[in-house]
Amino acid sequence: MSNKYKQWLEQLNALEMDLDIYNRLFSEIKRFVENDSRDSEAMESYYDFVLNLPWGDGVRKKVDVEQAKIDFDGMIYGHDRIKKQLLDQIALENHLGRSVGKVMLLNGPSGTGKTHIAQCYAKVAGKLFYPMRLGGLQDATSILGTFRGYKNARSSYLMDFIAKHRTKNIVVLLDEIDKLDSKNVAVQHALLQLTDRTTGFVDYYVDIPFDISGITFIATSNDITQISPALKDRMNCIEIPEFRAEELQKIMKDHLIPKKMSEYQLDQSRFRFDEDALQMMYRWTDLKSVRKINHNIETLFAHAIRKFHESGEATINQVTVKEAFGFDLNKMMVESFENVH
Repeated sequence: MSNKYKQWLEQLNALEMDLDIYNRLFSEIKRFVENDSRDSEAMESYYDFVLNLPWGDGVRKKVDVEQAKIDFDGMIYGHDRIKKQLLDQIALENHLGRSVGKVMLLNGPSGTGKTHIAQCYAKVAGKLFYPMRLGGLQDATSILGTFRGYKNARSSYLMDFIAKHRTKNIVVLLDEIDKLDSKNVAVQHALLQLTDRTTGFVDYYVDIPFDISGITFIATSNDITQISPALKDRMNCIEIPEFRAEELQKIMKDHLIPKKMSEYQLDQSRFRFDEDALQMMYRWTDLKSVRKINHNIETLFAHAIRKFHESGEATINQVTVKEAFGFDLNKMMVESFENVH
């Protein structure tokens, strides 16, 4: 145990933390070693976890705002007003040297790229990306952890992520926050604790205030009216409009198709779209959903690849589209693809 005690003290002395927290951990570790507790395995796991957390502020590099603008333009088509707001947030964090302000809420219909925007922000800002799926969440322990005195106690998923990567330079996506049950008081309270920038976050397992003010929170929703007033008050709402048909056509041709061809390792000099096939695909862009169109492209490419291996045919034309989705071309003008697929 003495070797373990020495190791813990070395780790503790190397950490940047408030004196009060240092004294509390030092006293606890000393008392634990002196008492030689029978729960030593659980407590050893606890101290190993806590002493590996990044308690200090860490090194925060400024983001080149001009380069960030170029990067956003390359990764996000359209949404110029939204990209401007993201750049403003980066400039503000550069100026203050820390995350600040309310939770950014991206509100809009499904398939309009809300999660993609959050991922792009994390990449441009030089932060890790952590998605917290909230739709249908019933148990607050995933947000707050469990008390360390419980059997099989564990920290929250976010603290696990922070401990694993040893950084608080993170964008946390609070995904589908409008799908939370407004009557679930425990989960609502847990999110209020998590997004409170005035006090340190207290994970039940860690049981010590932990500064997460450096974390950027971005939430997504389809219907802002379904978010509880207390949570909504913590948020700065950014409306994400539906794409126009011509915007979806450009996204499909210039972004989704080339990206999927690269992902599926398709030689662009061999696999190509006939213009007629593209025009047919364009007629489905009234779906307003990038996610749905991307799924259609995956379905089409899967069929095209099988066709290539069977017959050597690599051109994607109207016949390929018809075969992939199995519908009558004569009905195409009167039936939406969403109804037949």
